[in-house]
Amino acid sequence: MQMAETEHIRIRVKPDLKQRWDKVLADRKISQQEAVVALMEWASRQEPILQTMLFGQVPESDQAELARIVLRRLGQPAKLPTYTKLIDSVGGPKKTGKSKAGEN
Repeated sequence: MQMAETEHIRIRVKPDLKQRWDKVLADRKISQQEAVVALMEWASRQEPILQTMLFGQVPESDQAELARIVLRRLGQPAKLPTYTKLIDSVGGPKKTGKSKAGEN
């Protein structure tokens, strides 16, 4: 018996989630199939701790410690890649040169 090259999946979502998802797809100009495949590929390659966070499976007793770890890592900018060009290319927030009130 030969194995299929692709598999089909079906999911049920609440109407409000579907509406938000459709907006994401329209904003990103991507099909539902392309988006779901990209998300599945990305999530399946992540380390177990990130998968645990992604699926909301961090026990409440560990959430504060996990937040401290994430914040500590964010405080190490030399280890973080910059995505400015990528964000700009997909229509992310634009820098206007104007600062918000109270910012210098």
